Amino acid sequence: MELSAESVDLIISSLVLHQVEWNEQERLFEAVKQVLKADGEMIMADEIILFNPDASPEKFNEVYRYLLEHTTPKEAYENHIKPYLQEGHIYTWQDMKENTPPEYWFHSIEDLKTTLQKVRLKLVEVQEITPFFGLLKIKHQ
Repeated sequence: MELSAESVDLIISSLVLHQVEWNEQERLFEAVKQVLKADGEMIMADEIILFNPDASPEKFNEVYRYLLEHTTPKEAYENHIKPYLQEGHIYTWQDMKENTPPEYWFHSIEDLKTTLQKVRLKLVEVQEITPFFGLLKIKHQ
């Protein structure tokens, strides 16, 4: 669908962003910026780590273990992930980056802010539903 530049008041996105490859998200937000009116906004509901995982390794460990178990097909989790999880070990953001192919990384709110800044958009409001899912409002800088 072709949309004229600065022709849209509101974009609503539900569970789309995490389906877009990380290296394509900047292009997605460039398109959003192009069609949004100057006072327009994007409301997004999606999976994203809504805290700084480097600053809260214990919280990331809990979220990471939960997401692995509950978002991975059961057979894949039981056979290829669970055997490698160590009891008592706190899995950090750095562990994830070192041991997980980039296309399967979880991304944080800080990653999103960096991407938005590159295309001159900004995150203006976050409503956390869980530590890894929420509603986000994005506008022009």
